[in-house]
Amino acid sequence: MKKRLIALLLAFVMVLGLTATVFAEGGISIASIQPEAPTYTYIFQAGGVEIGRQIIKHNESLKDPGVPSAPAGQRFVRWYPAVSFDMPVSVTQTQTITVQAIFETVYTVYFKHDGRTVATKELTDTQPSVSTGDVLVPVGADEKLTGWYFGETRYERVSTADFPAGSDTLTLTAKVDKGHWIHFNSAGGSYVAPQFVTGNTIQPADPARPGFSFEGWYEESGKQFTFGNQLTSNITLTARWESNTSTKYTVIHWQPAMDLSRDKNAEELKWSPLEMGAAKQAHGA
Repeated sequence: MKKRLIALLLAFVMVLGLTATVFAEGGISIASIQPEAPTYTYIFQAGGVEIGRQIIKHNESLKDPGVPSAPAGQRFVRWYPAVSFDMPVSVTQTQTITVQAIFETVYTVYFKHDGRTVATKELTDTQPSVSTGDVLVPVGADEKLTGWYFGETRYERVSTADFPAGSDTLTLTAKVDKGHWIHFNSAGGSYVAPQFVTGNTIQPADPARPGFSFEGWYEESGKQFTFGNQLTSNITLTARWESNTSTKYTVIHWQPAMDLSRDKNAEELKWSPLEMGAAKQAHGA
């Protein structure tokens, strides 16, 4: 009877996942009964497929499972829900946590000039637009890059909405115009930006220079330049100025103050009382 009771008690302890210490002499004594420590089971999935599993206890840490393989045209962004690696985790109860890999679509812009790809840029859901203004190509002295085009449409910025339906790539082509440059030397006046001319020249706004009147733009030969015509070559124009004689200037003279009240020799100065009083008044004495 006693042995059967011992067997039943041991079976009960095993079912509950407890640990018992059995002493055979004269009966049984449960020295320690401890429940199993709670655990977190992390299941890492990509596209619904398990790619890794980790089981940790309290104050243990997760190990980074690495970057999962992304489907074509996508890239890995993050894990969801967010998890931290190589940091102690507080485990309070046993549970299973499924962590999904989040991917985003990658859109690629190809910049081409003379049949060659000179640059590429990527757009994503988190960065849905990019600028084209910083993509340059080598041009000649009489050429200018006027923009990047898809068909007849010029793009200063490209967004994911600009891509053809069902496509994750977009090819832009450089448009380079031939013409001539006018460079302006304002000769001390305000800055005037260069002009790239493909047709008739257009006169810019006059520069400004304090104390001077602008008289016009002149060629190196000394001839005044006439706008409204076409150029045959690059040219540099220089501003000509005329000094304004009517300009008013304020001149301030500074001299040390005289303290006549402390000048022991003031009485020796052969000034009249009227002159002495005026001098003292002028110097605040």
